[in-house]
Amino acid sequence: MNMRNYLKSSDVTVVKCFELRKKNDHGSTLEVVFDTKDTDIIYNTAGNLAIYAENTDKHVEAFAKRMNFDLSMSFYIENDQKYTGPKKQFPIPAGRLYTVRDVLTKFVSLTGPLSKKMIKELATKCESVKEKDELLAMCAMGSSKVFEEKI
Repeated sequence: MNMRNYLKSSDVTVVKCFELRKKNDHGSTLEVVFDTKDTDIIYNTAGNLAIYAENTDKHVEAFAKRMNFDLSMSFYIENDQKYTGPKKQFPIPAGRLYTVRDVLTKFVSLTGPLSKKMIKELATKCESVKEKDELLAMCAMGSSKVFEEKI
């Protein structure tokens, strides 16, 4: 997610969405019409479009309940002015007050596909050696078929 573009983005409504192909055996082509009135969006043919999806309240609330998070808790993110090391990308813009609900809704993918890299990281948190080994085996070289079947 490009934060500079995200911060300049506008919420729009999908007016209609329909399939343009008669047969979609080999793919799909959708026409999606957005309501951009009351925004400063100017779209040119073949221009770039970024869609920043948000998690539903249902998913955010279920995740927060599972993790015992207080969705109304607020916090402030700021850059460390004393840090002089390599610039690190952080997925949430600094210099703002957020709630846990804000962050889980806009900046965390709760329903997207898991990557092998993410599963390897999660495996390090497993208390069960058996489960840890199963996760790491799924992510091993040459295990793409197993990974796709399980995930």
